[in-house]
Amino acid sequence: GDAGKLVAEKVAAELIQLGLDSARHAPYLLQLLGVKEGTETLSTLSPETVKGRTLETLLQLALCQARQHTIVIAIEDIHWIDKSSEEFLAMLADSLTGVPVLLVTTARPGYSPPWLGKSYAAQLALRVLTNDAATQIVEATVQRSPLHAALTQAIVEKAEGNPLFLEELTLAASTQNQLDVLRAMPNTIQGVLAARIDRLPEAAKRTLQAASVLGREFPLHLLQAICDSTAELPHHLTALKHEEFLFERPAATGTTLVFKHVLTQNVAYEGLLTARRQTLHEIAAQAVERNGAERLEEHYELLAHHYSRSANVEKAIDYLELANLKAIKANAAADAQIHFEAVLELYGKLPDTRENRRRRIATLLQQVPVYLLQLKLTQYEQLLYAHQPIAESIEDDGLLGRFYGCVGHAHWFMGRNDEGLDCERKAATLCEKAGEMAGAAFAYTLMQYLHWNKGDFGKTVELEAEATRVQAVAPASLRVHMWSLSISGRALGTMGQFDRGLEKCRLAMAAGEAASDPSIVCECLWKMAVILIDKGAADNAAVHAKRAIELGPTTADKAWAQFALAWAMARMSPQTSVQLLEPLHRLFGSAQQGPMVAWVGCALGEAYLRAGDRTAAIHTLRSVVEQTHRSGMKHFEATAQRLLGEAGIDAQDADARAAAEGHFARALSLLQMCGSEPDIARTCIGLGELMLRQGKTRDAAGYLRRALEISQRLSMVGEPERAREIIERIPAA
Repeated sequence: GDAGKLVAEKVAAELIQLGLDSARHAPYLLQLLGVKEGTETLSTLSPETVKGRTLETLLQLALCQARQHTIVIAIEDIHWIDKSSEEFLAMLADSLTGVPVLLVTTARPGYSPPWLGKSYAAQLALRVLTNDAATQIVEATVQRSPLHAALTQAIVEKAEGNPLFLEELTLAASTQNQLDVLRAMPNTIQGVLAARIDRLPEAAKRTLQAASVLGREFPLHLLQAICDSTAELPHHLTALKHEEFLFERPAATGTTLVFKHVLTQNVAYEGLLTARRQTLHEIAAQAVERNGAERLEEHYELLAHHYSRSANVEKAIDYLELANLKAIKANAAADAQIHFEAVLELYGKLPDTRENRRRRIATLLQQVPVYLLQLKLTQYEQLLYAHQPIAESIEDDGLLGRFYGCVGHAHWFMGRNDEGLDCERKAATLCEKAGEMAGAAFAYTLMQYLHWNKGDFGKTVELEAEATRVQAVAPASLRVHMWSLSISGRALGTMGQFDRGLEKCRLAMAAGEAASDPSIVCECLWKMAVILIDKGAADNAAVHAKRAIELGPTTADKAWAQFALAWAMARMSPQTSVQLLEPLHRLFGSAQQGPMVAWVGCALGEAYLRAGDRTAAIHTLRSVVEQTHRSGMKHFEATAQRLLGEAGIDAQDADARAAAEGHFARALSLLQMCGSEPDIARTCIGLGELMLRQGKTRDAAGYLRRALEISQRLSMVGEPERAREIIERIPAA
């Protein structure tokens, strides 16, 4: 029965927490959750009880079964869904093409799911009830005391086919003088509910209003904790259930009470005076603290909800900050942002003391991953600048150093590399002076990224030692550690030291796997994919990128991994690559992530070129050259210049061929400054082909021999063969 199913859900949830292998245990866990084997499989999940990572885990289990059966996933009332779950469902919807899974969701009018515009998504609008069907509902609701025909007709007309409105109007009419109802019928469902609540005995009404503070569904023991008189509570609950305001549902941990409809809860809640509402929320929070003391972390969000609606601002801030950090740890960036914004609003209600200013800035500085993983660092930068006077007024070198580190991070995101380096140098100095070594590690790591943006790959690798030195004193966050290792790996790969670069990324990935952090594992995988693309192993790169996409828990993780896949596809299926890269180019452009705009622009130019769209390739690559030359991103400019040179190899007129030679020459000059030997080899191959087409066989042979030597020494894939093929076409002297 229901009680057994709830116990099974609890058992399955505990097993999932233990991290059991999804593929191996999927049939067992799905059986516990009531998902039957066979062709008519239906798993019904409620967003009121299943959130974020739990939802993701359950759906992944269901997808494991899609290899053998058609899966139907039904999720009701998604207009109430939390942000993290909505993001995951959008990602799930994107991946359903070609998979035997049907995702069915229900929502009220006005909610538009993010996947609605997909070609494989359809929306079915439920029609309002006909008058005949509405009349049947009215008659079924009051079988024992039929209503007057005129009143039935009035109810049908007033409800306009809304089933809940019909039912509530009918229940109201059945407990009053029918003529009175006919003369003064409420115009809205809220009005009907308010009138029904007002007719309750005062004690039962107060109980219902107290219950409304606890949410749509709540445990009986929590209601007992906040009610005026627990002795009379059973009588009040009997009356409320009889009047169909509440109903009981068995639960593994005791009785759960549920409002018949969320509108009933809302109307009861709105009927509370502000002071009583705040008092009830605080009493409820205190009861949660007492009952859940041993596993308080599980209740941070609920405690934040109750205290933030009470008069206890200090406690509200405490639990909102804890809920924020919990969401950050779980990569639930959208939820973390909601908690953080609520904290900021409450800080405005506190006295303007040094300690409150310090705590406010410290909370702000913890939000880097929140805004980064949503590609919202422009919004974060605005928050930083708005708080800069506060940060500078505190006279805390360590905190101010961390603040400048976050400002430099925003500069990195938007490609303002020199400004970013100035901030990070200042941040490192202040943090080391104050003994704030985690902040210093963040600053040195960001210097690595800023130098990588500029094409200073040797400096990128050198700075890893500085980041490691300060982390040995006070370890930085796991994400900062991963960033430092993986960007060193990326720089080594760009210089042609592929094995060393991959090993750096593997070390970072192992740390992410040990911490069960899919965001960190995802980033390491797609950076490994990029190193493999540099080597020329596009097929292996695509395997890594696809795994990264599967693991990526956030918008940014997915987008970065999709870029790596799309770039690999440029070497294998250019038209597919174009289709993947064009929306990514727009996405990173709208987010103002300058380096990614340049990087994706280079990959898109290459894909256009390989797909035969020379005009689009040249237009895109010229835009990259303009952007990267202005911001000093040498390697990105060199890549665009090389590809522009390749676009001119087949040109017929002398001026176009001369321009192509100029592009290649500029690329070589920049690449030599960067020390990027794989791209030097590719540029020499392009120059060799161009020289051969122009009849300059000696020059062609020189460039091609250089390309062959580099590509063989680095064990690049495909490039030695390309160089040899062109060399074989050079006429004998």
